[in-house]
Order: sequence, then C-alpha cells, then structure tokens
Amino acid sequence: MFPHQLKNLKAVFEENERLLPLIDTTARDKDEITSKIVGISRCKDDGELFFRKWYDYRFLHPLDATAYFAECYMKAYSQVMLMRGREDYKSAPFRTGIKRKAIWEQSSRTVTSLWKARQMADKLRAPYDLFCFSIIMDTEGRGRLHLATPAQLYQAELIDNFKQALASKLRTGLMVSEEPYFKVSNFCQCPVLEEYQKFVIAQIKMRGEANQDLSLRSAIYTHEAIPRHLAMKHFPEATVLAADKLQLSWNL
Repeated sequence: MFPHQLKNLKAVFEENERLLPLIDTTARDKDEITSKIVGISRCKDDGELFFRKWYDYRFLHPLDATAYFAECYMKAYSQVMLMRGREDYKSAPFRTGIKRKAIWEQSSRTVTSLWKARQMADKLRAPYDLFCFSIIMDTEGRGRLHLATPAQLYQAELIDNFKQALASKLRTGLMVSEEPYFKVSNFCQCPVLEEYQKFVIAQIKMRGEANQDLSLRSAIYTHEAIPRHLAMKHFPEATVLAADKLQLSWNL
C-alpha cells in the first residue's frame, strides 16, 4: 500500500497510468516484483538509504521510489530536449530517453541503471527531479550528441558536478519538503520530522546573518518547516524579529 504520509506524491501516482498500479500493491508483492526485475541483492543498500533519502520519499518502497525516479528522468529529458531546441514543443514530450513504460516493463539493463541512479540520488539526499534535470543539463552543456542515459547519471564526474550544484543550492536557496506531513501544523514526535527541522535550520545557518531573516521568514511562515520557538533557540532574537517583520510587511 502507499504510505499515508505522502499525500502529494500519492496524487502524482494516481494521475500517472504507469504509477497508478503501485498505489494498491502490497509491500510483499512489490518485493516479488523487485526480485524479478532487478534482484533483491540490488536492494542491499536501500535499508540504509531509507534514512538518508530526500524527505518526500522517506516512506516509499524502493520499487515505488525507482518508478517515480524513472518518471522524473523522462520529464527532465523531455524538458531539456525542448529547452535546447533539439525538439519542438510537439515532439519533445515523446523524447524521454527511455521507453514510456512502467518500471517493470523496462529492459533489465534500464531497470538496473535507474535503480543505481536512484540510489545515488538517495545517497545525496537529492530530490529526483533536481537530480535528473541538473545532470542531463550538464551533459547538454558539454555539447554531447546524446543527453545523459540512466547509466550515466551516476558517473563520477557528473556526480561531482552535481554535488557542487546541490551545495550551492543549499547555501543560496531553501530546500523544503512538499508534503503536508512535514509542516509544523502536522508535527508529531517522530525522528524523521525532527531530523527534517534540523536539516532546514542547517541550511539557513549556511548563510551570513545578514541574509538569514529572509530564509527564516520562508521557513517559519511560508513553508511551515520549523516552529518559531525553535528558530529562537538557533538564531539571534534580532534575526527572528526581522523575519517576523518581513512576514508582516508581506501580508500588508
């Protein structure tokens, strides 16, 4: 069954004919499908990655995660084809890098590559759409004849470049979960929620104090990622008050 914590992602699965069958598939059946298409040995790292992957995927079975990763890859591939003028707007949606089929209908080679690439994204705690799009754009920027295949998504050089891009995003942007489960208004005493709040706070601390108020306003009020009282414990009172002031002016 699909994790009840991931309401937004469940809606995505429900709207996609390739993902829809996974909604009501039991964990045991997913294990059986996994053993057939990639082998259980390929999952030996997924236990550890369950506690490492991006928060929106924390409760997903590895099969669900890889199926969704495949969709992110296809979408990113198509977007880059269109952006760079390799295809026009009519044909670009059909240029997806892999066959537009469910994960269990892909070739063994494709499934294995997608699985390993997804595990790499999980290791880096990266959202799948960001991971796929960034690396495919990287290969496009190098002027390659072909964009990155699933097997190239975990090549060392491309991963090193992505790590730098991800670090830059963490320093300058604010990466937050899209799931309501992680909002302060839905908070419960759960280790993953506490870890998530620490992750958000760590991001904001990467900025200089002069820029922390903007990020705090977003984290506290826009995204409900951290409670105000927790911000008071980790940041100067003046910075939190500045974030409050920004929110008040935003609402005027």
